[in-house]
Amino acid sequence: MPCYTIKKTQVNVAKMDLDILVDALKAAGFAAKLDQKTIVFSKSGSYLYHNYHNGVLSITGGDVEAITAAVKQAYSAGVVRKAASQFGWKLSSKDNQTFVAQKRR
Repeated sequence: MPCYTIKKTQVNVAKMDLDILVDALKAAGFAAKLDQKTIVFSKSGSYLYHNYHNGVLSITGGDVEAITAAVKQAYSAGVVRKAASQFGWKLSSKDNQTFVAQKRR
């Protein structure tokens, strides 16, 4: 594909918790802003903006598959962090993808 090609995709993610999604995007290196039920976000240094509105994640760019995967992976990590805090687990990680959970005593 030519370098000037821009792809667009929409992913239905209506069941995502917006607060977890915003925190997860920030942890993954995205600049994210929540305004009511809309999130506008972009990767640092990128001039392309993506958004979440009414349960649909709209992503634009040359590599939408990688951006979509990064968002999903960041959200999954955010869900793990929230579950750990709810259940009293001690959570440690070396990166955003690998976690070790230990039950606190």
